[in-house]
Amino acid sequence: MATLKIFKDKSLLETVYMVEGANLGRSKNADIVLPCEETSGLHAQISKNAAKQWVLYDKNSKNGIYYLGDRVSEVVLEEDIPVNIGSLEIYFSREAVQQNEATEPWNATLSQWSKKASKNFKNTPTEIKPLVPALELYFLKGLQAESRFLIGYGPRHMGSASYDLPLFEENAPGTACSFLPDPKGVRVFTKHPGKIILNNKSLTSEILNDGDIIKIGNSEIKVTLLDEFSY
Repeated sequence: MATLKIFKDKSLLETVYMVEGANLGRSKNADIVLPCEETSGLHAQISKNAAKQWVLYDKNSKNGIYYLGDRVSEVVLEEDIPVNIGSLEIYFSREAVQQNEATEPWNATLSQWSKKASKNFKNTPTEIKPLVPALELYFLKGLQAESRFLIGYGPRHMGSASYDLPLFEENAPGTACSFLPDPKGVRVFTKHPGKIILNNKSLTSEILNDGDIIKIGNSEIKVTLLDEFSY
């Protein structure tokens, strides 16, 4: 994970935690909105290159990006060396996250992920039914470690583009898996069997049991079946 700290006149405006690339600009549709009149609507883009370095790219902006006093079209970001965009100074740093560490950083990324997810969000009515039994999904590892989802009805959908059960996992599918009511209990289903693992086996569709472990990327999630349920 990486961190961008955005300063104006030596005052910190915002700290952004990133696990994937993002667009920067003055537009409200940008992933990271830059509050500066000198920035373009879509001013720059940050992403990882093949060497896993974070790179900032100019997106044909009017006023450009500056690094060590020079205007550049792209730059590999280095810690504690600012990039200037208009009157803003942007500092980059890498954040080391332990897989079993508590989760303040992932909460800070929620607004950024929500903006990305909103592009795929559709308001389509869906019939819902109780899940019997209800579920607790507890994150043992990953950016969301020590957080949980309580699920009492379905269908419910977990993934990187989901408002419902957001998954902050860099390479996770938009909808990684779904939790569905079934006469036999609660069924977990995925269209991505190679990326979703249940009890160390590739998953397509299974009825969940108490103590099951779901793995998606670096995230490891324990399933608990609940006899009684309340939020």
